[in-house]
Amino acid sequence: MLTEVYAKRKFYDNFHYYFDRNKFLNIYFSFNFVELLKTLSSIPREFVEKYKEFFIQNYSIDLFLYDLDNKFIKNINIKEKFNLFEDVDLETYNAVVDSSDLKGKYKIVGVLNFNQSFYDYVLIKSREITASVEDKNYFNKLKIILNESKFSYTNSKAQIGSKYSFESGEIDFNTASFYASNLYEIYKRKIKIEVYSNFIEKLSLEKGVEYDGNLPLTKYITAKQKEYEEINLNFNLVEKTGDRSSYQNLLMAVLQDVESPFDYKEFSSLQNIYVVDGNKERKKTQSIQAYEKLNDNLQSLVCDNNIFSQTRESTLRTFKDSEILLLATYTNNIKDLEIDNFWREDFTLIPVYIIDIMTNYNVYYLESINKNSMSDNWKLLTREEIQNLKSGKYLCKIISTQQYINKFLIENYFVLVK
Repeated sequence: MLTEVYAKRKFYDNFHYYFDRNKFLNIYFSFNFVELLKTLSSIPREFVEKYKEFFIQNYSIDLFLYDLDNKFIKNINIKEKFNLFEDVDLETYNAVVDSSDLKGKYKIVGVLNFNQSFYDYVLIKSREITASVEDKNYFNKLKIILNESKFSYTNSKAQIGSKYSFESGEIDFNTASFYASNLYEIYKRKIKIEVYSNFIEKLSLEKGVEYDGNLPLTKYITAKQKEYEEINLNFNLVEKTGDRSSYQNLLMAVLQDVESPFDYKEFSSLQNIYVVDGNKERKKTQSIQAYEKLNDNLQSLVCDNNIFSQTRESTLRTFKDSEILLLATYTNNIKDLEIDNFWREDFTLIPVYIIDIMTNYNVYYLESINKNSMSDNWKLLTREEIQNLKSGKYLCKIISTQQYINKFLIENYFVLVK
């Protein structure tokens, strides 16, 4: 079979994908058709380079969505193809598919097709009287491969087993009902470098800190079907001014992964985190029950009522806005939370601290792709890197080191145009 010829070679890079605010799955991947053609035919690069412009215009890739049992689900529409970082050998594809009606796990399958015009051209050139002997020989090699391999041609019906096909890993289509976004105000699939740079400058002024190779969250978006409510995350980290409740609401939603989260008092109750009544002197000598302990044996005597003597329903009604419950909620759920001067004097700043300071959202750009292994190399998109970029298109991604936020990022891939 043809697949044995190139079983050890990979001619596409990883599928990069995200779900956008409209519930569409967006896909980026690059394909090296020139390398594949060389490998299949064992013809010199010089020959491929000589006719490359025609070759790359006369092949196509079809994308399909399959379930994990290899059952066809639907076609995936390729919107466009372009070249990254001025590399004409590597063609990058952008594809989209509506995922609003899909739940569960699926995979993307790509299939290479030679157009009929490709076969016709090879056939003519192999018989051309004026062609050099070497060129005719190489075209004959291509013709043999096309015939013996039974590669599909557009509008023909060849079995998928005889084609060059490739696929992604499994993709979870159980998307969230709320999102956190970094580029909501300026997002398009392609962002001009001037727009991006101005956006960074604006954010740096609003937040009071300098962003270089990183981005803060700028919006908290709740989604009901395709209607959205946008909530700004615009706290100034130097002056410590801004709407704190939006950060609190976002974090409670992240911790509970629900559209309408409990507040921290009710959430603390459900996790058996309580604030108890008692006498300070007596507490020094009495044993502490497990349900009275908080993270690192944190406890409080701040409430003037004994909530343990009441039913759960009345308990939820009589909870007070206790700083100790707020602190306990996060110390018990955020593993990396540390004492920091930013919030130590004011516990209500903890949500801002977690989102805008503790969580690091780095922006990387795809610097290069190895044409032999098709492995990719990413670099931090700092201001210095932006200045040094040549004219062209660059695939960028936003990632977080904190997984409890990362899965709620939307539109975390974009193409930067310089």
